[in-house]
Amino acid sequence: MPGGIEREGENRELPVDLFQGFLDNQAKELEIRAREQDLTEQQDSHNFELSKISIKAQLENMERTRVHDRQMQATRMKFSALLAVLFTLITSLALWLDKEQFVLEVLRVAFYGGFGAVAGTYYQKSKQAASRDDSED
Repeated sequence: MPGGIEREGENRELPVDLFQGFLDNQAKELEIRAREQDLTEQQDSHNFELSKISIKAQLENMERTRVHDRQMQATRMKFSALLAVLFTLITSLALWLDKEQFVLEVLRVAFYGGFGAVAGTYYQKSKQAASRDDSED
C-alpha cells in the first residue's frame, strides 16, 4: 500500500488508540474554541454596556455644558445691558450739565476700551479653539 503504514503479520489494522487520541484532541480543541467564543461574546457584551454608559455620560455632560453656556450668555447680556444703561445715564447727565468735553472723553474711553475688550475676547476664543483642536488630534 503506497504511502500507508506497512505492517507485517496477521494484524494489518491501524491502532485504535491512535484514532482515540486524535478524537480526544479534537474534542478538547472544540471545547476550547467554544470557551473562547463564549469569552469573546461576553467581552463584546461588556464593551457594548461600557459604550452605552459612556454615551450616556457624554450626553449628560453635553447637556450640562449647554445649560452652562446659556447661563453665561444670559449673564453677559444682563451685564451688557447694565453697562449700556449706565453709559446712557452718564452721557445724558453730562449733556444736561453742559459738560460736552466729559462726554467726548467718555465716548473715547468707551470706543477704545470696547475695541480692546472685543479684540481680547476674540483673541482668547481663537486661542481656546486652537488648543481644543490640538487636544483632539
